[in-house]
Amino acid sequence: MMELIHENARNDFKTTAIICKSEKDLLVLQHQLNIPFTVLDAQTERFETGLLLTTIQYAKGLEFDSVILPFVNETNYKTTFERGLLYIGATRAMHELTVLVDGNAPSKLL
Repeated sequence: MMELIHENARNDFKTTAIICKSEKDLLVLQHQLNIPFTVLDAQTERFETGLLLTTIQYAKGLEFDSVILPFVNETNYKTTFERGLLYIGATRAMHELTVLVDGNAPSKLL
């Protein structure tokens, strides 16, 4: 998954957001990304360009040129409420959406 994130994050778009469902998933990526990024959270005062790392909670109402949704599996997205979260994350993308699905345990919502 990290290889795919790195590949998809290297693009010509002004903004690319990696939108996680939870803070836990965000922390995992935060420690594994080998490229510069900015975290978009409650302490963010200015909207930055480039690669952004955030959760669905903080991405709601915003739009990005490109969006990467990681950890889309049957554990993270299985309920009707979580279907709504997946929808919110997916609809933040203006030009390109990449959904990283666990092939061994894909979400039944897809």
